[in-house]
Amino acid sequence: MQKRVIVTGASGALGGVVTAVLSMEGWRVAALGRGAGVDLTKADSARRAIDNTMASLGGAEALVHLVGAFQAGGNVAETPA
Repeated sequence: MQKRVIVTGASGALGGVVTAVLSMEGWRVAALGRGAGVDLTKADSARRAIDNTMASLGGAEALVHLVGAFQAGGNVAETPA
């Protein structure tokens, strides 16, 4: 049976790569991102999205939660001691 995974934040740069790699590795991927019309910062909306996705997939073996943002700093070698 094909393993199933939900990837949140799939519309971001990291989410796109994670989704592609999981797909190449044979996972059935449900990608949730900005284009899905779901606000994953709101508990009720997130719960509905996950419940609907779980029902559509018939369950999931994994969740990769990438919602949010980060700001990369400078080059590590240039970081003051």
